[in-house]
Amino acid sequence: MSERVPPKIYAPLTPDRAASLLKRGDMPAAFVRRMRVINLLSMVALGKIEEPLLFPFDTIDLHHILDKQISQDAIIDQINNDELSFALATGNILPLGEVTNRRPKLEKSFVTGWTTLFFNKPFDPICIMLAMRVRLMLDLIDELGHSYNLYRFFPPEVWDPIPPGPPVPPVPPFPPVPPFPPTPPTPPTPPTPVVPDPIIWEPIWTPDPAAWPAFNVGGYPTLGPDGPGEHDPGEDDDDDDGPDRDDGPGADMSEGPGADWDGWGGGPGGGTYHGGGYSPGPDGGGGGTGGRTSPPAGNPCLDKDDPEQTVAIGYTTQQMGVNEVQALTVSGNHPRYSGENYTWLIESGGGELSAGWGLEVTYTAPATNPTCELNPIIRMMCGGELMDTLEIAINANTEWVEIALYTYTEKTCWRITSDPVSAQCSCVINGYNCNGVHSFGPCTYYGGSDWGVDCPEACGLSAGFGGCGHSASSVNFLIARSPHWVSEGLKESGCCPEQGI
Repeated sequence: MSERVPPKIYAPLTPDRAASLLKRGDMPAAFVRRMRVINLLSMVALGKIEEPLLFPFDTIDLHHILDKQISQDAIIDQINNDELSFALATGNILPLGEVTNRRPKLEKSFVTGWTTLFFNKPFDPICIMLAMRVRLMLDLIDELGHSYNLYRFFPPEVWDPIPPGPPVPPVPPFPPVPPFPPTPPTPPTPPTPVVPDPIIWEPIWTPDPAAWPAFNVGGYPTLGPDGPGEHDPGEDDDDDDGPDRDDGPGADMSEGPGADWDGWGGGPGGGTYHGGGYSPGPDGGGGGTGGRTSPPAGNPCLDKDDPEQTVAIGYTTQQMGVNEVQALTVSGNHPRYSGENYTWLIESGGGELSAGWGLEVTYTAPATNPTCELNPIIRMMCGGELMDTLEIAINANTEWVEIALYTYTEKTCWRITSDPVSAQCSCVINGYNCNGVHSFGPCTYYGGSDWGVDCPEACGLSAGFGGCGHSASSVNFLIARSPHWVSEGLKESGCCPEQGI
């Protein structure tokens, strides 16, 4: 094959690779693109597309260029019409359909199904037969003086083959869209009234087994929602707390330690009438500077800004190299809670954590990562419950800078025609190197289509040609294998981008 076909026709494939694909029954993508360009001559000859769309070429130009074995990709690149160039390169005819309202021949070709046949099934027997007839005709025109007037030699009905399906009535043009009225200015939004958070009182005398930090205790009790008593300091009109003590802590001390004491101090170490250091507790004992410490009201596992959410793991990146370090923090915790409330562990994978608990720990990546098996999964717990999980990719291969892994996302299926029904499916392909750097795409890959096949069944059809540097496959097959390493040897060498986790 390499002796008969110039390498520029099937580039960038090597001759051996192209021959291997043909022996396996797979048509190289470059051959598919060339057949679409050949079919373009058939479309002009049959009156299925306007010749000005070929500019800067005309029909004779393309005929001569193809005869001289010029690369079809060079032709596609030079065609000025972006929609036609895109259809020739990818087989996607949807953008070309958006300009049919200005091209009546092309519009009729879409309605009767000829455009779908020439671009999506370029090697259909009827396409090959038409290409041979058009070539013979163009050779004859060359001999008669390089003139191009197909209707002078052959009337149009000679070239109209039987269409592949029943004709579809033309779609009437869409009526012009009336201009939208100007949007009236939006009135300013009044400020949202601030609703004070309700204070939920908890018995502070009940011991709490959790390792929550306590408030300070001593000669004076802590006031407000976190301290003993139910009210903040205020005026004591009855003046029954002792001489010169009109103002003191909460008027109602019914729930704190020392609730049955008539003195000034209602909490541990509260003091006597005249500032002494003794305040009896529930059993009559107590001390001036010590006593029970009570945890503040609340829950250390909840986010301080959004009580509907829990605390989470704060991190810098999910892509690390071997032996690198990264600080992990408790994100969303309230400053009142100490680090003993939060525990850390490596559920699976390799590496080390600097501590098993705390508000911040340091993770050190392992020295190697064969087949990416040592990618760690790190857990952060609070109160014995799982709060958050973080998975990190550890790359050990920094030499391979080309595409190492493909991802296949955004599966989409749409109906091309309704009567007869046909549909096509697509997905988006992106490529990344071992360090997780985006190095290819996004590229839209179009699967196969066939008469009588609707969505979602079309996603299971092979395209019959490749795209985005891939051989012919169905969209369902690509989505199912995402993410996909281009070589198992790369993965075994420790090539581990974060898109693979």
